[in-house]
Amino acid sequence: MKKTFYIVDALLILAVLIGDACYMAFGGLLLKSLTSALFVTLGAVNLVYALKTKTKERMFAIFMLVGLFFSMLGDILLNIEFMIGAALFAVGHIFYFVAYCFAQKYKLLDFVICGLLAIVSTLIVTCVKAFDFGSNMMEAVVVIYAFVISTMLGKATANLIRERNLKNILLVIGSGLFFFSDLMLLLDVFLPTNNIVFDILCLVTYYPAQCLLASALLFTKTKEDAKPEVAETTEVVETETEAIATEDEKVEDKVEVNEEKLEEAKVETETKPKTSTRKTSTRKTATKKTTAAKKTTSTKTIK
Repeated sequence: MKKTFYIVDALLILAVLIGDACYMAFGGLLLKSLTSALFVTLGAVNLVYALKTKTKERMFAIFMLVGLFFSMLGDILLNIEFMIGAALFAVGHIFYFVAYCFAQKYKLLDFVICGLLAIVSTLIVTCVKAFDFGSNMMEAVVVIYAFVISTMLGKATANLIRERNLKNILLVIGSGLFFFSDLMLLLDVFLPTNNIVFDILCLVTYYPAQCLLASALLFTKTKEDAKPEVAETTEVVETETEAIATEDEKVEDKVEVNEEKLEEAKVETETKPKTSTRKTSTRKTATKKTTAAKKTTSTKTIK
């Protein structure tokens, strides 16, 4: 079954890349919308696979699909109303972040990495004087968006540091490309000098990023994947149990040896006093005989 989904994934990713190339060449909101719908379809197909294989990360897969859907909406509305499109993208990033938290719980390392990336992004937006946001409201929207996407990338990075697997690798690369794509969009839209290179780099990295994020659903942990982990845990427990049993046997042997030594010591202790008593009594008897002999001799002498 997995091979079938691999083939479907490959076809959908190819369709997304072709749509991306066509949009870059010809433009058009309809073509852009269809291309965005394709990566959501990719995510939906992989969610079906995840649910069919009874994934242990069901909430991760569901939140990832919702994030893909909001990204599609943001992608479409960005050309109509930039601020609304950016807001929808931010919502999508929040769903991605929550999905990453379902994959691995939020810990101190996550907070540190997310915080550092958010600080750097905010400084870039606020300190580069070349940006022309047009209004304080737009600048605030961009700062909030930069904070949200930095948090998403930071969490994906922390997950990979804590657990290296294919799913986390795809999430880090996808989130990183998404971050870079939005940085190019920032330069393209808010720098006074219009440079087509920024626009090209934005589109070249954006759709592959979404494909990677959608493909990560295909590599969620299933119950079958959990069996080897359970087996390893069982082996470890058995090994530890055997080691404990061996130690117990050693302790019992030591106790038995000590008990034997104590018994021998008791026997020796009980034997020694008797011997000394016998010797003492023998000496007393000998002394009495000697005294009696002397008395007899003295009596004879007197007579």
